[in-house]
Amino acid sequence: MYRENENKNYRGKELKEEKHKSSVIFVEREVNERGKMEHFNIKLKQKEWFRNVRILNEEKCFLNCGKGVCKNAHGYEYCNCPEGFSSNPEKNFECEEHCKVNNGGCDKDAICVPILYEEEEKNNVVKGVGVICKCKNGNTKYNGYYCG
Repeated sequence: MYRENENKNYRGKELKEEKHKSSVIFVEREVNERGKMEHFNIKLKQKEWFRNVRILNEEKCFLNCGKGVCKNAHGYEYCNCPEGFSSNPEKNFECEEHCKVNNGGCDKDAICVPILYEEEEKNNVVKGVGVICKCKNGNTKYNGYYCG
């Protein structure tokens, strides 16, 4: 934002006086064909803002998460799945076993084997993945994520 001493057209004081509790003022600056800076004020009303926030922050959660727990954070509902389960976007984010959701991220020609969190590091699996992918054709180059 321009300071008063940098630009004689600065309208900072007027903007502060125009600001109301129920509106937000945005200032657009544009250079016209003569090279002069022009100011445009756009007012956006926030009608019933408090009511909308109250509705969005409602604590109830209406998702069917299967074996998971439905959570509501700032108006966004999501399923918190236990270890060994992933949320399935094709079934409204219901928690299902890792290997049932998109074959656990493995290639379509691979076998998905679920493992526990403690065994991931021992089996050289990325933490938090929860599955080992094994290609049916024996290819081990890409750890079963691509069997080509």
